[in-house]
Amino acid sequence: MQEWGKRSIEVASLFNPAFCSVIIRESVKGFQSEQAEGMSYPLVYLVLPIVLHKATRDQLPVAITTKMHSWINQNKDLKIRFAGRVRDLNSITKEGLLYGLQAELFLIDNQGRFKLTSKKIKPNWKPESEPSVCSKKAGFIGRWLAQAGDPKTIFHMWGVKP
Repeated sequence: MQEWGKRSIEVASLFNPAFCSVIIRESVKGFQSEQAEGMSYPLVYLVLPIVLHKATRDQLPVAITTKMHSWINQNKDLKIRFAGRVRDLNSITKEGLLYGLQAELFLIDNQGRFKLTSKKIKPNWKPESEPSVCSKKAGFIGRWLAQAGDPKTIFHMWGVKP
């Protein structure tokens, strides 16, 4: 992880661990609405590369009934450099996870699954602001991942080696 003092202001702002942890939390919340047992650890690493990439975020389907595999096959251009984004955002995801765990926004159970805590958060974002849109899309991604199959299959669909 790069030291804060060495990061550009844009990188430090966009990839702020508090913001990233809220995005991760929303995806865990969405996942748990479909599968109560919680989100597996590897899947968390797909959330930020999908949600924070505007082109991908803007092309996401509107309903989780759209099968992920079919959607990816129809949007193959979005897989270009996706594995690289996952790799590039690995340390950012870890920082978001650490922040979220310390702030008790979510927890890891004995099976290594992420679950919500009882802590309530209400970011003060304008409804159509980019952070608000990212938060809503993160909830969708969580629900969609819960419906898409096991983590190995999902990683394979996206062209990422776990």
